[in-house]
Amino acid sequence: MLPRAAVWVERDIYSPLGMGLLLVCQAATCAMVALHPAFAALGMLTPLLVYGWWVTPRSDWARVTVDAEGLRVEGERLGFAASRAEVAGAWMGEVQTLAPSRGAGGPGATSRLPEPAVVVELKGAQRVRFAVASEGEGARALLALGCDPGQRRVRFRGRRVFHSLIVWLVAPVLAVLGAMAVLPWVPAALRNAASPAVMVALFLGFRWALRPSLDVEVGADGLRVKTRFGSRRVAWSTLERVYYRDGVLHLVGRDGRHVKVWCNPDDSSVGPALARRAAEALERARAGGDAERLAGLLDRGEQTVSAWRARLATVLHRAGGYRAEALDARSLHAVVDDAAAPLARRIAASLALVSAAPDDAPARIRIVAERTVDPDERQLFEAAAGDRLDDAALEELSRK
Repeated sequence: MLPRAAVWVERDIYSPLGMGLLLVCQAATCAMVALHPAFAALGMLTPLLVYGWWVTPRSDWARVTVDAEGLRVEGERLGFAASRAEVAGAWMGEVQTLAPSRGAGGPGATSRLPEPAVVVELKGAQRVRFAVASEGEGARALLALGCDPGQRRVRFRGRRVFHSLIVWLVAPVLAVLGAMAVLPWVPAALRNAASPAVMVALFLGFRWALRPSLDVEVGADGLRVKTRFGSRRVAWSTLERVYYRDGVLHLVGRDGRHVKVWCNPDDSSVGPALARRAAEALERARAGGDAERLAGLLDRGEQTVSAWRARLATVLHRAGGYRAEALDARSLHAVVDDAAAPLARRIAASLALVSAAPDDAPARIRIVAERTVDPDERQLFEAAAGDRLDDAALEELSRK
């Protein structure tokens, strides 16, 4: 249990509940307009009021409990609980808190200071932020939630301000054009009443369809940037460096290519945390060394797949013949963890570990799978952990 801390809860208007609330408001407004045309102004005003009320963050000083059961917040104005299954992701971020100013503002002046915080993304389109006393306290909270970056991939979600401004300009134009196409099909007796509702509904629909959102997964092997039209994976082995500037995460490749991931420069809980996690993962990926040293013992070479599998099953049992290589389970685990190593070599090390230690190795290999952003590679690690990898899959893997 953490001491009383500042807590913020934010809701997404484009969640099913938020959109449902807006549609109910629109239906009520249409009914009122049918009674009297003077209520037509409500068709434009009501959604804006609901939008403002819904997206305004709720805050309170509350007692926060983070344990194996999930997250619980107990305050005077805020009180709720979320199980670990309801947590979509969590990471370390920052919040801005008021503190007495030491500048020239005079007595009683305050300034906003950054303070470490844990950001929890819930599956119900809510985001919870609560301040912590230190990075260590935040790391313990992430571990309790099952979101420790060392054990699983981390998903960062937010919005992109630059693209969002463009959408806010385009969506009204599309809504007007859409209303001009739809209203002629509405009966004349209902056209005046339906006009505001149709325009606002189309505007919200276009806004939802074109909504620019930030959705990035960071794992041990690389990061995956998701959009409405697909996703793009960037492996750490292809990058020279990463840095964050003015709300943009820059990925500089070794071949000179430059990938930009647009974030929200005003939201200190996502962009800087994403950049820090990406830099840590890149540095960890470069720290591997056992993969090259053990290449001769783990790679297939000219052997058949069945002979390769049989050799991997006895690698650790034949340690006496490989003293010069100092082969042990720790070295094999290092190969499995090395995101810069060839995938076939990492899977081979996984198979060797599962054969030698079927009780302990699978759990650690599944942790590696949870840290992997590529879904195909994740399935290979999970199959290796369960000793379910067939010869056809190994044949295809060794040829890549």
